[in-house]
Amino acid sequence: MGEDLEAILFGFAQAMFSGEPVSSTTPDFEAALAKLSENRTLKAQSAMTWPIPAKTALRELLICWIFVIRQSIEQGDPSPVPQDWISGSSSTRLNEKLVAEILNRSDALISLSQRRRQALEDRGRMH
Repeated sequence: MGEDLEAILFGFAQAMFSGEPVSSTTPDFEAALAKLSENRTLKAQSAMTWPIPAKTALRELLICWIFVIRQSIEQGDPSPVPQDWISGSSSTRLNEKLVAEILNRSDALISLSQRRRQALEDRGRMH
């Protein structure tokens, strides 16, 4: 089950950039959360039209949630969200429950993203 959610989030993150190179733009989490708050559900095609910093931020949130899911699974929780949260979602559409959960988790996911980006920068300075 967790793998299903992981596949949905990963597929959506990829679909948002459909053929575009992934940008190294600094994520604008405030803009992404504002855009996300405007939608009960979200289609990848709609997210494609977001400004690149907002789109980059949403991709970061999804990647960080995937990381949290993987940690949960590794710690023995095979079902990080109820099955009905996934119903109606796909790699091109996030349902209302997933959009709400991203918003609910946003502070923790942003913090994780910032730590992850800092670690990558620190690693880059070491080489």
